[in-house]
Amino acid sequence: TQSPTAGTTLTIGNHVITMTATDGASNSATCNFTVQVQAGCAAPILTCPATQTVSANSNCQSILGDFTASATASGGCGSLTFSQNPTVGTTLNIGNQTVTLTATDQSNNSGTCNFTVSVVDDTAPSIVCPTTQTVSADNFGNYVLADFSGNTTSTDNCGAPTETQSPTAGTTLTIGNHVITMTATDGASNFESCDFSVNVELNCNATAEIDAPADFCPNPGATAMLTASGGGGYLWSTGSTDSEISVSPTATTTYLVTVTTAPGCTATASHTLIVKALPVVSVSAPSPVCVGTEVTLTASGGVSYEWNYQNLTDPSFTVTALSSYIYYVTVTGANGCTNLGGKNLIVKPLPVVSISGNTTLCEGQNTTLSAACSGCSYVWSTGATTSGITVTPTATTNYIVTVTKSNTCSDSGSKTVSLTGPCTCETNNLLENPGFESGTSKWTPVGLTVTQVSGEVHSGLKAIKMCAGAASGTEKKAALPTQTFNLKFWAKQDGGTAAKKVWLQFLSTSLAVLSETSATVTATSYTEHSLTATAPEATKWVKVKFEKTTGTGCFFVDDFCLLLTAPNGQKPAKHFPKFEFENPISGLSVFPNPTDNLLNFNSLDGKRLAGRVAVFNTFGQEIFGQKVEIEPGELGVLQVGHLPAGTYFLVLTSFETRENGLRSSERFVIFKN
Repeated sequence: TQSPTAGTTLTIGNHVITMTATDGASNSATCNFTVQVQAGCAAPILTCPATQTVSANSNCQSILGDFTASATASGGCGSLTFSQNPTVGTTLNIGNQTVTLTATDQSNNSGTCNFTVSVVDDTAPSIVCPTTQTVSADNFGNYVLADFSGNTTSTDNCGAPTETQSPTAGTTLTIGNHVITMTATDGASNFESCDFSVNVELNCNATAEIDAPADFCPNPGATAMLTASGGGGYLWSTGSTDSEISVSPTATTTYLVTVTTAPGCTATASHTLIVKALPVVSVSAPSPVCVGTEVTLTASGGVSYEWNYQNLTDPSFTVTALSSYIYYVTVTGANGCTNLGGKNLIVKPLPVVSISGNTTLCEGQNTTLSAACSGCSYVWSTGATTSGITVTPTATTNYIVTVTKSNTCSDSGSKTVSLTGPCTCETNNLLENPGFESGTSKWTPVGLTVTQVSGEVHSGLKAIKMCAGAASGTEKKAALPTQTFNLKFWAKQDGGTAAKKVWLQFLSTSLAVLSETSATVTATSYTEHSLTATAPEATKWVKVKFEKTTGTGCFFVDDFCLLLTAPNGQKPAKHFPKFEFENPISGLSVFPNPTDNLLNFNSLDGKRLAGRVAVFNTFGQEIFGQKVEIEPGELGVLQVGHLPAGTYFLVLTSFETRENGLRSSERFVIFKN
């Protein structure tokens, strides 16, 4: 410790200063010295220079200079002595260094000041660029700039500088001269640059190639792809500028392409695309055909075939035509090209053959067999060509008709008409309760009494008995004009004044009586009666009526039988039709007459006949007909041997002009032994 302590103000004169050293055990020792305070002499005051910046040398260091002369001093006793720390010649590294200056007077009074010496690197690196570099552009006239830092030399006093390049490596340069700047930068951001040239030259080694098939099959919609390569720009002979084109030539064609890699650098290539011929496909088959026809389809024009039907691969196959269908075939030719062909097989339906008419007749009855269908023609086993025929078979007969529709398709049908023997009341009676065994069922009675008195019936158990007052009973059935009916019945009466009659009547739709015939019963024992009549025009019903008028006496009827003897309303036999024509042909000759097979005919005036002939029966019904063309001097011939013996009429209609149809008829006889 010091006594007096530091900071104590001393007056002029000598002052003893005691310094004491004390250890941890409080042992101490002291010494003394004298501080002489003289009047009028103060310690020097020293002012340092501002911060001094010095440049680093080639070793990135600086040798500290003498800065004492740079300080300003005042005061002190006598002359002043200056010192510097660190001392002059000290080596300083990059950075800031504090330097202390001290001024000491003769009284050993001193003053100090501090300042900063800043060692900085302000020396730029040195860099040497390579000489002009000549390089080659690619096929597109471009050059990708390399990194030329390895071609430069750069140094710096403070370590290895960082080199940069502008434009940077990887920059695409075009053809021409380009200045490249290389820059070396040290850690203090000092830099130095140098320039050199890169000369990009065009080295035209362009190539052009076309990738394409050697040949082409010109099927509809088919295309061939041609792909060019080797450049950046393309111009085809088609005008396209794409690298790839799609073509569909119909003839062998050569395609050219110009490939451009860089301005003024081009190459060309060509490709000849051979167009092969497609096979000429032909598919033969009849069409249209009728349902059920066996049809053979045959394809030609190639070496292999593939059908859309059951994946068949033979050129021909046979099918049963059931419905219309388009058959396609893919035909491959010897050159490998394929083509498509087809056949639209139109299948026409068969006509529906349905024959109407009675299948059971008794002897002497006839029936009309009809096979009518729209737009059809007919050929019956009888030779008739009408849609319907009226037959009166003498034995059970199978009638066959072949029906041909307008589409030429034919089918056949048949109907067997059986004879049950003579027409009898037991099998052919039209009345449903003829013997009154079911009372008056099916009849319309008025005042009737049904009796079962055994002596008053003709047969069975029941009969009709009418006594008191007027009484009647009726039963009606549907009928057609010209049908002929026969009514048989048994009746008796026991006298008296009342009239007793049975009627056969024909009624209209309104039930008005059109015609009638009757029989009066006078016998007193059961007697058979018979009435026959033909239905007039407009007939709708045939009615059986028995009647007793007011008066005395009883009337008994039993066992009615109504038979249809001419079911189809034919005109009575031997009633020849009248053929009257507005424009008759002058004369028609038929021979031989009678005939049993062939019938010849011509015009008596020797003119050409073109029209239609038809054979009619004596009822005025057409049996068959056909078109004819007879030149002058020629004969027309008809086959009539299939017709049964009898009398017929040949009617000729000539259609030489549209305005006037000339007609004529002649009767002939078919005679058979």
